[in-house]
Amino acid sequence: MNALFLVLGIPLLGGLALALTGHRAWARDVNVAFSLGTFVAACFMTAQVINEGPEFVWDKLFYIDPLNVFLVTLTAFVGLTTAIFSRPYMRVEQDHGKMTPPRMRLYHSMYQLFSFTMLLCLTTNNLGIIWVAMEAATLTTVSFVPQAWLTFKTKDVSGISLGMYSVFTVGVALWLAYGLFLQAWPVVVANAVTLALASGILTMKLVYR
Repeated sequence: MNALFLVLGIPLLGGLALALTGHRAWARDVNVAFSLGTFVAACFMTAQVINEGPEFVWDKLFYIDPLNVFLVTLTAFVGLTTAIFSRPYMRVEQDHGKMTPPRMRLYHSMYQLFSFTMLLCLTTNNLGIIWVAMEAATLTTVSFVPQAWLTFKTKDVSGISLGMYSVFTVGVALWLAYGLFLQAWPVVVANAVTLALASGILTMKLVYR
């Protein structure tokens, strides 16, 4: 299925490209462009599954059905909207000197690679690949702890995008619901922790602004 190749390939390519160019002023737009490409590919794959039915892909390493394909599209949509909302946030952080060029490269590249691992986790039919994807998701979950602690400690929420965190929190809540539906406890635990941290940051944004 060529659409799956694009759904996984675009964010992976984006992560590699932004690891080299993520510090440029136009990197924010490139991040949005890669996210848009992933969303369009996900929509195309959804149309394929609706018309042709479930399908094993690449020697049964991946399985696409009417449930996970819509979750793939939802994840890609949340990734796109969050990339859009994060543009002004990252500009403010850069203007305040909080985001150095290496940190900008790290943020933009990890953004796309995180999207890749989430989509990989949704579509793979291989336990080993699921484990790798979940480990990547866990590391991303842990990365929210310093932001939550710094916001609580300084009460400074000027650099936090309300729109970005609102969309992200809704997306994580839907991921949590998906994990509960499948009784996939690693997905449940990782997203429950992420939801608690993201909700805390969002609440502080509303309280301290």
